[in-house]
Amino acid sequence: LAILIVPDRIRLMSEESKSMPGRRFAIGFVIMILFIPASIILSILLAITLIGIIFIPFIFIALFLVAFIGMVAVEVAVGHRLTGQAEGNNALFINLMVGVLLVYALKVIPVFGWLAYFALVAYAVGVAVDTRLGTSAAGRQAPNV
Repeated sequence: LAILIVPDRIRLMSEESKSMPGRRFAIGFVIMILFIPASIILSILLAITLIGIIFIPFIFIALFLVAFIGMVAVEVAVGHRLTGQAEGNNALFINLMVGVLLVYALKVIPVFGWLAYFALVAYAVGVAVDTRLGTSAAGRQAPNV
C-alpha cells in the first residue's frame, strides 16, 4: 500500500538506506528506546487537559506508521540487493516481495532472529526519520558548521 501511495519516496528511502548504516541504526535505536518514557510523559501532559486525551493514541500510531514505511523501504533495498537490477514497472513490487520473504524468514530463527529483526526495525525507523520520510536531498538544507 505504501508503494502505491508514495512510490518515489519509498524508492528514495531504499536508495538512501544503503549509506550511513551506523548513523541510521543509532538514530532508530535511540528513538525506539526513548519512545516509551517520552510517550508516558506526553500522555500525562495531554491527559491533564481533557481535550488532549483524544490525541494520546496518535502518538503510537505515528511510531507505527514511521516504522512501517521505514520497513517497506528497507525491505525494498534488501530485495533490490538480492534481485539485482530488475527493470520495469513492477520492479519495486518484486524487490518488496523478495525483501519481505527474507525479512520474515529471519523471524523464524528463535533468539537471534528476533534480535536481528528488532535491529532491522530500529534501522528502518532511523532511515525513515533521517531521510524525513523520503524527502529529496535537494529539499533538505545543508547543516551549518
